[in-house]
Amino acid sequence: MSLPEVTTSSGFSGRSPAASELAGNGCHSIPQLAKMTPPAAAEAVPRPELCAELCSLSAPRVTLVRAPAGFGKSTLMQQACRELAAQGVPVAWLTLDSADNDVSRLLQFLSYAMAVVSDQDGVQDNGFGVGNLALALLDQVAATAAPFAIFLDDLEVLQSAAAVALLQQFIERLPAGGRVVIGSRVLPNLGLSRWRGRGQLLELDPARLRFSMDESHAFLQRVCGNQLEQDELQLLHGTTEGWPVALRLASLLLRDCPDRSAFVRDFSGTNALVADYLTEEVLARLPEETLAFMLQTSTLPQLTAPLCDAVCGISNSRDILESLERANLFLVTLDSQRQSYRYHGLFATFLRAEAERRFPERLPQLHRAAAQWYIDAGRQVPAIEQALLSRDWDFALPLFQRHAESLLCQGRSRLLVRLLASVPASQLSQWPQLQIVHMWAVAFTRGAEEAMGLLARYESDSRAEVGMVAHVRALRPMLLSILDRHDEAYESAAGQLQAVADEYVFPKAILRTSLAFVALVMGRYGEAQQLLDEGRGSSETDAGPFTHIYAQCVEGVLDLLQGRLRQASAHFRLAANINVRGINSTTNGNTMAAILLSEALYESGDLAAAGRLLQVYAPLMREQGVPDHTISSHRNLARIQHAAGDREAALQTLTELEYCGHVNDLPRMVASAHLERASLLIQQGDALAAGEEISRARHLCDWDKLESWWLLGNDTESLLVTELRWQIHFGEAQQALARLPQLVARAESERRQRRALKLRVLQALALAATDEHEQSLALLGQVLQKVAQEPCVRCVMDEGRPLQQLLVRYATACATVIDDAEWQQPGQLLLRLAALPLIGGDGAEEEALAELSQPLTKKELQALRLLADGLSNAAIAARMFVSENTVRTHLRNINNKLESGNRTEAVAIARRHGLLC
Repeated sequence: MSLPEVTTSSGFSGRSPAASELAGNGCHSIPQLAKMTPPAAAEAVPRPELCAELCSLSAPRVTLVRAPAGFGKSTLMQQACRELAAQGVPVAWLTLDSADNDVSRLLQFLSYAMAVVSDQDGVQDNGFGVGNLALALLDQVAATAAPFAIFLDDLEVLQSAAAVALLQQFIERLPAGGRVVIGSRVLPNLGLSRWRGRGQLLELDPARLRFSMDESHAFLQRVCGNQLEQDELQLLHGTTEGWPVALRLASLLLRDCPDRSAFVRDFSGTNALVADYLTEEVLARLPEETLAFMLQTSTLPQLTAPLCDAVCGISNSRDILESLERANLFLVTLDSQRQSYRYHGLFATFLRAEAERRFPERLPQLHRAAAQWYIDAGRQVPAIEQALLSRDWDFALPLFQRHAESLLCQGRSRLLVRLLASVPASQLSQWPQLQIVHMWAVAFTRGAEEAMGLLARYESDSRAEVGMVAHVRALRPMLLSILDRHDEAYESAAGQLQAVADEYVFPKAILRTSLAFVALVMGRYGEAQQLLDEGRGSSETDAGPFTHIYAQCVEGVLDLLQGRLRQASAHFRLAANINVRGINSTTNGNTMAAILLSEALYESGDLAAAGRLLQVYAPLMREQGVPDHTISSHRNLARIQHAAGDREAALQTLTELEYCGHVNDLPRMVASAHLERASLLIQQGDALAAGEEISRARHLCDWDKLESWWLLGNDTESLLVTELRWQIHFGEAQQALARLPQLVARAESERRQRRALKLRVLQALALAATDEHEQSLALLGQVLQKVAQEPCVRCVMDEGRPLQQLLVRYATACATVIDDAEWQQPGQLLLRLAALPLIGGDGAEEEALAELSQPLTKKELQALRLLADGLSNAAIAARMFVSENTVRTHLRNINNKLESGNRTEAVAIARRHGLLC
């Protein structure tokens, strides 16, 4: 919270959840109330113009108040919050902290905020995990009646990409009239350029937040009275450059300064120097008891009277906290009941440094006392944090080990990595269970490469216990697979399966399923299925939720690649709904399952449901960096965005995929981003740019090996497929046609039915591009029959305009037309066409045309049939994918060849000749 602060206002009417409500959700009431209530403080200067701008009915969706510490961001936001509440606009306030990088925690508080503004119950986690909770929250946001405003302060603490992505989706779902006001020290990575371009962003920067001369005068007048001359006021304002916190600090010294003129004259320096100088001067004036209290409690992130009593060994902390608050000594009130406080950030930093200088030997004792208080209060995470800060490893590490596995199961891998980073390697080596948790947590957060380094270190330790060795053997193949080293992963897993004793159920289950997965990738689908069956028979896959999810996902991928979309969807739905000890992990199996379910939904043509999942889970998967899941999720999301007309968002999604590949040193991921850009460019007709993207992808990977592997991310979208697509679009269809029959036969012989279907679609397009229309339609008919059996809709429809033109031609050959509305339901359209007999090849049409002295062309016949259905020239042009001028040319030719005088006569003559049914 920056200074100066605002006073408590009775006009604020935002509802905060009651302590009992919060505690009923399994959380501690005081910290939650602290987050949900705008902090109250004293001596604020009203900012009516800025406040009016924030509270205007025409204010945009997003307001960003961005400035360094001490510029009054929170103060202004508090004033706006209270003003909106006074106007009857529902408001909610959240002060974020570093713990909110835990997505599940952030979701909980956003849910509370929505409960405040909607006056409804917040969404509940009914055991189906963070992802489903996020989806429910986003739906609630979109459905909430506007106007309302959500205030989010201290946004700079959000560093987790997943948390930032969740917040971005939260803002995207705001209805008209819903708004969010953000306070941050840094420019948040929320895609602000898009909102700025749409005129949906209001930005207030340091230049606008600085006090004007009049505001500086009003503030000092309120604090010090009329004790400065005009020239002194101007000098102080100029020295501080209107920086509110510097004026606030200066005002404290001016109260008791005997020579104000000299003080103002000598007051100078950069912001940091001013802050350091004034805080030291403040400390020098404190009573000894107060100073000791502040130094001893500077190690605490939050201050409550019971906690401070325990740390300081006193019983009057309540009185001291209240006196500090009355004296405005940089104490920020965090809740309306004044039960919880914190020191101002700048001041806390100085206090901690001063405590380290004055009594370093006492700090471990203070941390241990705080840890014990948190243990007794049932707050394990802050207890572990304080215990680790004490560096008393005999006290801290047993406590940490008792709760580490539980935290891992809750998906709090980032927290675990941060905590474990503070433990020296020499100490960690004595705690095998912590080492195991360390390996898994790093694998889920920092990528497989770093986890492999840890694995090698622990594996080489001659003191490693048997249980540690079992986990190492299980983790290695999984990490090798994530690194796209599937051949090594297969060799490693096959050689270790029998070496892991049956008593180590969890690692053995992971090892068996990993072997099944890499066997599938290597094309050994029979072996993969046998391993999965053996795991199910031995109950290994039921060793825990993650093992069950993992096995279901691998079995679903096997079904999907073999073209059994319905069966694959069943596996993915089951996996996505498995509950992990009551709290679904965002870094374990459920993210994997949700991504795979989104793939099945996308393939079946349900873009809305797929997009809904991907908005939540694609950023989570990007953190994990699993290649195939990351590739498929980002490609599908980009296609959904492009189909919705948001080309900028689609390109941004592909850029994020490419960046993720670079960060994780996974060239296939980078290449896949290039290939998808190439496909977009092909659809736009840009042969040169598409070719350049293909060339860049070609040089990144060993595509000969990759084409032979069963890879979910590149099964139907590989270098080969993109090259074929380019040839078909840009005049080299004959070359593509020469390759496709053999490629189709190979895919079918390998039982890769989904890949075979994609290649058949391309073959039909290539035949059409080389004017082999009868063969093209016959092959398309076979494709439609397969889609009727397994609804792989997008495998067909993603070929875009050429495929739509081919479908129109097929419909014409079946003596039917495609209504405009049917393009919005492609799955139903394909099923309808699949049920029609293809009559274009029975010779009747050719005989009818032969009776005419000048036979109609295929295009003219198509236009004639659309004309007979009563369509306008514009509608005919849209159906045929041509211009209206071209349609008029076709109609003139029809009239000439049929010797008709108008449209009605042309249709009648065509019916007499049997050209129309």
